[in-house]
Amino acid sequence: MEQETQTQRGIRLAREGKMEEARAVFRDVIDSLPDDASVWCNYATTYLHEEDYVAALPYFEKAIELDPAFHGPYRSAGICLTALGFHEDALRLYDRALKVIPDNPEIWYNKAYTLMELGRVPEAIAGYDHVLRIHPLDAGAYINRRELLKSCSFKGQCAVYSCEEGQMNRETAYVYSCDGTRFLTFAMDEVDDKDLVEYDPDEVEKYDRPDDDGAVEGIRKDDPRYLTRNLVYFTPDGVMAHGQLEHSPEFPAYAENY
Repeated sequence: MEQETQTQRGIRLAREGKMEEARAVFRDVIDSLPDDASVWCNYATTYLHEEDYVAALPYFEKAIELDPAFHGPYRSAGICLTALGFHEDALRLYDRALKVIPDNPEIWYNKAYTLMELGRVPEAIAGYDHVLRIHPLDAGAYINRRELLKSCSFKGQCAVYSCEEGQMNRETAYVYSCDGTRFLTFAMDEVDDKDLVEYDPDEVEKYDRPDDDGAVEGIRKDDPRYLTRNLVYFTPDGVMAHGQLEHSPEFPAYAENY
């Protein structure tokens, strides 16, 4: 049988609810590997499990400082900030993370959930749209998006065109209105709830180490990950309207006053 490492032992102790013992083990590992972001994150998570958000935050921040491309501490620090009532700070942290790891579904989900709690419905739906483009069967994103759309008024159907490598692509989207703001959401395939997949949020042992050196790089408008889409849609009166939808990690996929 393979011998249990110190980190594995700390994770096991945390799972068994023995947080003080787990922290002692992780402190020993930190003494040996002070620049390992995953160990700092594991240490912080023991406080998160105890809902001691104030104690957890500085250690998650240390993990982010050591490895800006590691998604785990962003997500967990955001949970701490939200639990402490600092929703806007949590959103700024998620936006900071998305500049480095723009297609991480967990960060998008947490951002969307925080926006939902703040009542910012169009932005929350846009966030869930992004999660479902990455993981179409994500249970939380699918159900929350569906419930949010029930609070909005349907205004019409969109034809959204994008050009990739000289090929024009057409997507179906819908125009909804919420508290006077009109926004777009892309058509999603209907899914039976029994087929949805719950995402495992256990952060104690999860660590997707980046393949590169983890350097921070923002998204510029000339970056291919930044999209500007021409759109044409029809109002319920049959009137055709034109506009543009900007969509990037910095700009959520919704549009006002179309």
